[in-house]
Amino acid sequence: MAAGPGGTPLPALLERALRHAVTAARTPSRAAEARTGVLPSRTRAEEVLSRLRGCQARLAATPADPGALRAMDDAAYTLCVLMGRPTAHDAVLAAEELLASPA
Repeated sequence: MAAGPGGTPLPALLERALRHAVTAARTPSRAAEARTGVLPSRTRAEEVLSRLRGCQARLAATPADPGALRAMDDAAYTLCVLMGRPTAHDAVLAAEELLASPA
């Protein structure tokens, strides 16, 4: 059982979501598998990755701002779809790899 600030138990729904997130983070991703299909343009990948990083900075500055959280979720989702990856972390790694590869 996880505890919140002051040792209070977390709600069951939040604890289950946290457990699921930890399990997903510890599970090896399929990012190493060979991917087939169309790659996004480098320009679009760079644009969405920059937007995601801007949202991360905004969210770090104002964590209680619901607009910042929505923008971060939207940017992360867009990058996942664009890169064809199931998690934001995998999508960021794929975008960085695409941008680092020779044109």
